[in-house]
Amino acid sequence: MEYRLLLPELVLAVGILAIILVDLWTAVERKRWTAFGLAALTFGAYLIAVTSLVGVKEVAFAGHLLVDDWSTFFKLFFGITGLLMLLLSFEYVKERALPPAEFLALLIGAYLGISILLGSENLLTLYIGLELISLTSYLLAAFLRQDPLSTEAGLKYFLLGSIASAALLCGISFLYGVTGSLSLIVLAQHLAVAQGMVVTGTILLLSGLLFKLAAVPFQVWAPDALQGAPTPITAFFSVGAKVAVLAFFGRFLALFAGEFAQEINYYFLLIAIASMTIGNLAALRQTNLKRLMAYSSIAHVGYLLVAFVLGTPAAYAALQVYVAVYAAANLGIFAIILWAESQGRGLEIQGFQGLGRVQPLFGLALGVFVFSLVGIPPTGGFMGKLLLFMASVEEAHYLLAVIMVLNGVLSVAYYYRMLRSAFFEEGEWNLQEGDGHALGAVVLVAVVVILFTGVWPGWLQGLTSLPM
Repeated sequence: MEYRLLLPELVLAVGILAIILVDLWTAVERKRWTAFGLAALTFGAYLIAVTSLVGVKEVAFAGHLLVDDWSTFFKLFFGITGLLMLLLSFEYVKERALPPAEFLALLIGAYLGISILLGSENLLTLYIGLELISLTSYLLAAFLRQDPLSTEAGLKYFLLGSIASAALLCGISFLYGVTGSLSLIVLAQHLAVAQGMVVTGTILLLSGLLFKLAAVPFQVWAPDALQGAPTPITAFFSVGAKVAVLAFFGRFLALFAGEFAQEINYYFLLIAIASMTIGNLAALRQTNLKRLMAYSSIAHVGYLLVAFVLGTPAAYAALQVYVAVYAAANLGIFAIILWAESQGRGLEIQGFQGLGRVQPLFGLALGVFVFSLVGIPPTGGFMGKLLLFMASVEEAHYLLAVIMVLNGVLSVAYYYRMLRSAFFEEGEWNLQEGDGHALGAVVLVAVVVILFTGVWPGWLQGLTSLPM
């Protein structure tokens, strides 16, 4: 039955309803544990449902849903990151007295949109998934209603996101008007000999998607949105919709051929170089950790777009490795930021002062995460960048390979400031009693993934076939 292919999405939808309904009859003192317990069950059931589809390649619902190894790999990725997000949020929700059911319903709603987007073989399904991600993200960004920065973040994200959604919808409309179809395969055939409105529609479509990636020149919303949002949601923004859109790009661009494909490839080349360079340069003068990580994510989007510029199996395989270790390092750093925030240390880089002394394990873990993001062996980040570098050299993109290396060197400057603060500067800590086990679990998982991938990156590449 076709509904078997939709089971992961149905699980998430049922989980949202269960969390909201059960919360109505739950005592106030048990609301947080109940909501997070149901959310954990939801993501666990989601992972089981996705695992049951491993090896399946089918198209269902009149071509709107595609299940294959590519989508299954990323659904597993998001199922795991969803569980890690629950650990990141557990204590934060208590400390900020946030309503847990509403918070988790919106968060799982965003993951539902991501799951729909990952299985899109049709632009209409793409739009539905992307808008579900966007609408829930606007609300999550503004979830700290008493915080002016959070309200500002949600408003800016909403206004600019609405413009991007309008551009995306216009692009889809143009493409449908010219081709008479919203299927990616049919569109790819027309794009091979693109003319007139097909070019206009494609540019609008790609621009709307690049906004969700916060790639240059569509990155202006990211620093403010990530700074003002609740810290766990900042972590989600850095790895959520970005990776989902990248997965869709992988499917869409793998179908491209012809002269127009070469023009789009040049467009992506410029955006990749600009994102790497501008993201790293802007991060150099940031003192707020969340803004620094926002610009860092813009720079890493540039690295990830290199895979589409190259368009080879080796580049796509490198993309899978890079995505996993990038997500692990980001979630790990945000877990440490959340712990420091819970100790009253604030969100400036100075908040890490003395971290290596008062919490040596977190200090060492921070070093692993920073080394991975910079690309220093033996971390998974090094292997991801090395694989992309080798793929660039194989395709004779020597200038691109050099730019990647130079940007990696540039990033050392602002990442080093985090380590200098943690290990070489003194800070006053008044450690407060609290349950930091959930954040410690996130840090542990992230360290294991990064170090294991640094030794054996092939375990990620072997999980799926490429959409080519």
